[in-house]
Amino acid sequence: PIGFTGVPIAPLSREAVAATVPVTPKRTERLNRARHHRGSTRRQNRRAHKERRIAHKLSASAQAARTIERALRITQEPHNWMRPLEWLAFHESAYNPHAIAYEGVGNETACGLFQVLPTTFAAHELPGRTNIWNPVDNTVAAIRYIAGRYGTPQSIPGLESSSYAGY
Repeated sequence: PIGFTGVPIAPLSREAVAATVPVTPKRTERLNRARHHRGSTRRQNRRAHKERRIAHKLSASAQAARTIERALRITQEPHNWMRPLEWLAFHESAYNPHAIAYEGVGNETACGLFQVLPTTFAAHELPGRTNIWNPVDNTVAAIRYIAGRYGTPQSIPGLESSSYAGY
């Protein structure tokens, strides 16, 4: 094997020398084009991956917006709640419906798109909407909690400001 120290390199036999392909200028040009194409493909793959990452970020906010719109229709709350609820979803979970809070409250850990505690979710869920991990169910419970406690999302202390500490 070439590259291992202490192992002698055996000379090529006459058959091996005869079987080698001479490198002609035309062949060199083809090899260079193949290398360039391989590099170009890598660049294209990197660009495509970056675009997919950006599209994923956009789709997360778009998906959250669709979820919030659906939950507003289900709860029959006004559409002017949309912007504050989007802001809230971003600041609570970064639009991640599978988010889990780092710190718990009592024995519970907030989870989901709106970081709802399991007991709060159970108290505000609708019949048939009992999965805290379902983004629509989570949003419906959060909207019902906000409506009951604050009246409107705009009444949440510190909402859309740097003093926001949770709802």
